Amino acid sequence: MSAASAKTSLNPSIDAIRATGAPAALLFIHGFSGNLGLTWRHLADLVSADPALMEYDIFSIGYPTSLMPNVPGLWSAEPSLATLADYLRTTAAYSALGNARCLAIAAHSMGGLIVQRACLDDAEFSRRISHIILFGTPSNGLKKARFLFFKRQTKDMAKDSPFIADLRTRWDATYGRQAPFKFLAVAGDMDEFVPRASSIDVFPQEQRAVIPGNHLEMIRPNSREDLSYMVFQRFLTGAAAPAGPLGAARLAVESREFHRAVALFRAHGDALDEGALVQYALALEGLGQAEEAVAALERFGRKGTDALGTLAGRIKRRWLAERCEPDGRRALDLYGAGLTQALAAGDWPQCHYHAINAAFLSWAFAGNPAKAREYAAQALEYCAKSPEGKWRSATEAEASILLGRGGDAPALYAAAIGERSGVKPHEAYAMYAQALECAALAGDEALAEQLRRTFGF
Repeated sequence: MSAASAKTSLNPSIDAIRATGAPAALLFIHGFSGNLGLTWRHLADLVSADPALMEYDIFSIGYPTSLMPNVPGLWSAEPSLATLADYLRTTAAYSALGNARCLAIAAHSMGGLIVQRACLDDAEFSRRISHIILFGTPSNGLKKARFLFFKRQTKDMAKDSPFIADLRTRWDATYGRQAPFKFLAVAGDMDEFVPRASSIDVFPQEQRAVIPGNHLEMIRPNSREDLSYMVFQRFLTGAAAPAGPLGAARLAVESREFHRAVALFRAHGDALDEGALVQYALALEGLGQAEEAVAALERFGRKGTDALGTLAGRIKRRWLAERCEPDGRRALDLYGAGLTQALAAGDWPQCHYHAINAAFLSWAFAGNPAKAREYAAQALEYCAKSPEGKWRSATEAEASILLGRGGDAPALYAAAIGERSGVKPHEAYAMYAQALECAALAGDEALAEQLRRTFGF
């Protein structure tokens, strides 16, 4: 890595390019005859300076590999790919990487075979992974590898090798299109060493990309404007904000938490208490399974105000996306029922939660601004009786927009998503999405732009 990188030497097989103890780590893995420092120097330097990826710790892992022949019967020989997969899993669990709650992995060439095998061999390792991007990996083997018979690692890479056959069978059966992490296989348009038939064609179309360069050039971008870097960065960040609660690293960590929650709660269905049911539904929605979240709330629903509000929120979002009239009506009715129950219990945080959502739908769905303002004013009364916190601040911000005092909203939202608020990414997203909807109802584009900046976009 360059001298500009904030590197700390851990051991000869690990470069800590940035090691702060962050919950998300980006891990680079080189390929056959590669080097933990030189292989990724260009890409790692760009990542280290990219504001959108500043919340990731960055590591590079090395392992024994070279073009020199293996000689059986001596003291040592370079390890097989299965052994290297075990080494990767061990390093991820017991080195400084063991502190990271989620891992994003970029692998080149043979390194991608090691990553795939490690995922298949260790469920706990795969549960920590948020992203895998493979550059020029011979996932379906190499015909030319058979001619390098003196290398254990190239024998494993051969197209007809037991290692490749086992890898493809198990990967398709275990993941296919349903991998519990984001996955992308990338080919270089001039890569003669690993043809696309091996590097990308074995994966679904939506998991493929092609970038300029040969087998080595494809991972050596010179600037952030190079297509190879733009593909890499967009894969990691998606629609995330450059920083803050909606930053890429925090979203990656939350994605891992959603997967764990679904795995934990799915088997218990009707035995879940209200809090667990709400967590389960939010996790399902966070993984893009919104309809399953609604079904779970309907099937195992509790009658408490939190579960009612969570169900109403999922139906409200479906109405916003599809504008189906029964969804809008049902969501408004559920928020009304939740408010009645919360008032009867004197649960003021639940009161302002249901009231502000009823206010929004009264205007956005029912087309009744006067009723919306009435609910918004009530929400502020309930906020005054509630403890301070992120949801109180967000409710006050939303009510201020609906009551024509939008200038107060940015500061209130800033408090709701500030470092001390403890806001989670999915919570910040819910605040942001509804804030923009309210600004649109008020016809205030200048406020909408202020809100985008407040949330980091």
